[in-house]
Amino acid sequence: MTIQGSIFYKLLRTNAQGVIGHVNFISVTSKEGSPVGTPLIMLQDNHFSNSTLLNTQGYTNSIYQSSLIYIVALKAQALFNNNSFNLITVMSKGDIMTLSIPTIKFSTCEFYNISSGSEDGAINLVFETLSVVRCLFSGSKSLDSDGSAYSSSRILRLKL
Repeated sequence: MTIQGSIFYKLLRTNAQGVIGHVNFISVTSKEGSPVGTPLIMLQDNHFSNSTLLNTQGYTNSIYQSSLIYIVALKAQALFNNNSFNLITVMSKGDIMTLSIPTIKFSTCEFYNISSGSEDGAINLVFETLSVVRCLFSGSKSLDSDGSAYSSSRILRLKL
């Protein structure tokens, strides 16, 4: 699967009133491995900017986490090459990316001014192999559900 050369600008994604569930913009899940080789999920030369995911679940707020990009796969690899993320907000509980996939590679990506409502960090990764090469992280913060900054925010949460 490839998403390449696209611009995602001024997006607003929210859950429908009275519906409980995840709020994701790009969601990829694979329950089984491929019988032929290791599948590649690639995002390359894309620009995400000035966008908001808003999850208003009320008292079920901590049950369903939201992400701009949500990828879960048992046997695959994810490659993020030359992507930029600027002025992205995910509220109330959520992160910019949730990736649970054996191999994750970030190359020449830029993360500017991202705000996340997740205690897990703006980028929540579960992996066996991780590579981050020539990436920039600047001006990002974690927020609680009322929009105020956490005192101890983190950009990445890594789980091996």
